[in-house]
Amino acid sequence: MITAPRRRDDVPRALVAAALLLLLSGRSGAADGAPRFVPTPGDRSIWVPVHDVEPIPPRGATKVAATPNVWHVPGLVAPGAAALAGTNLYVTNHLGANLVSVVDVQAFGGESIVGTIATPVDPIDLAVAGAELWLISAARDALHRRPLAGGAFSSIPLPSTFPTVTYGDGLHAHPDGVRLFVVQPFDDRVLVVDRTSGQVVQTIADLHHVPQRLVFFAGGARMAALSVGLDAPSCGATGPHVAVYDVAGAAQRLFEIDVHGECVTGLAELAGTLLVARSHELLAFDGTTGAALAALDANVVDVFVAAGKVVGPAAGDLLQAAPDLAHVEKTKPLLAGALAWSPPFGEMVASADGRLFVCNRNDGALTVVDLEAPADAYGAGCPGTGGVVPTLGCVGSPAVGGALSLDVAGGLGGASAWLFVGADPAAAPLGEGCLLVVEPLLAPIGPFPLGGAGPGSGSVVLPTAVPVGTPLGTRASLQAFVLDPGGALGFSNSNGLELRVE
Repeated sequence: MITAPRRRDDVPRALVAAALLLLLSGRSGAADGAPRFVPTPGDRSIWVPVHDVEPIPPRGATKVAATPNVWHVPGLVAPGAAALAGTNLYVTNHLGANLVSVVDVQAFGGESIVGTIATPVDPIDLAVAGAELWLISAARDALHRRPLAGGAFSSIPLPSTFPTVTYGDGLHAHPDGVRLFVVQPFDDRVLVVDRTSGQVVQTIADLHHVPQRLVFFAGGARMAALSVGLDAPSCGATGPHVAVYDVAGAAQRLFEIDVHGECVTGLAELAGTLLVARSHELLAFDGTTGAALAALDANVVDVFVAAGKVVGPAAGDLLQAAPDLAHVEKTKPLLAGALAWSPPFGEMVASADGRLFVCNRNDGALTVVDLEAPADAYGAGCPGTGGVVPTLGCVGSPAVGGALSLDVAGGLGGASAWLFVGADPAAAPLGEGCLLVVEPLLAPIGPFPLGGAGPGSGSVVLPTAVPVGTPLGTRASLQAFVLDPGGALGFSNSNGLELRVE
């Protein structure tokens, strides 16, 4: 339903529709600051990067301001890992909870906890294989399993020598549904367990210090293993590496990639390309040869691939990069509060409908991001009078021939707003920390008088429509500017808004 505009007089909606027509008819379709280092709460021998920010109490069940495609599922304490099976998402709620929360994700936007499973240990990671739920604790000295349908847990003991970390990827189910790969970081090894026999069938020991992340690719025929080599006070004293194995049968190492540099924290794979996150940088390597392909300046703490997109969590945001790492496409605010210590995120799990489920053990949030949202807010605005940052959103869906309303809010009451329309997101510095987040193809559209009086009270709704004949998948990017003498540059501006015709 399209809401009635709060102020309709003097709004030249024909100009907005005309601008979108001109644009759409001709086109188809990160936080700054170096980290310091502190010991992790669970293991004083592992040091990790941390940004100097203060935590705030977690909140639940709220939409992120100006981001209609991000929301939080309430009721979790410290979600760290997740596994999707059918319409249920199984989420660890560790740090002493000894339980797994069951989240029903069938209803888009209506995700909710529908049950809990008492566990024999405090799980740090889990996997689903063979219609069974598999768990591992921080000790990583046993696997624990039970049928998804219910029943008692049984255990498979594992050899273990050293105490290990209380977070991180510890358990990986191979696509063949038979093998489970268990990471033991301080043993510098990975155990391969046959789930049908309950036996350790191989020990992969030719790894560098502190293996942390495994990724299967090439249809499960290959595996990449990231060894982070953390050593205080900087990362890389023992050398982080990515080792690539043939795992069609028993694992055999093919080659390794030296990813030297501070704080290598994440590994992912997209279409045969290995993606590595390290301090202030995303790297790409050929998964067949190990050759370096690309690098992108991006301050993220991890890297994941979801719905064919490269995403990297930063301090409170989710960055999306072009698949070839040519540029940062957008960022989305994720969290209710800033992060206090690293690793800030647990696992991310993507569903077939474009939702990304983000576990955050620091913020106490299970966050849902709609990666395929037809109206996608991104980037950051610039404040005006009173320090208030305007927002740009939309009501309705950008369907061909359909109606939608662009909603400018939070501006200076009584001021005038202008709309910038472009083909792609951007991040062009304007000065004083302000950004132009679209690549304009047209002259600014406006002015649009804002209702209200005073800082943050100004708003206007701009009804428009997607022209008939616009190709499906066509995109347009928009940003609102408000003439405001209280702004550092004489104006304030909003977040960006990317529309995708569907």
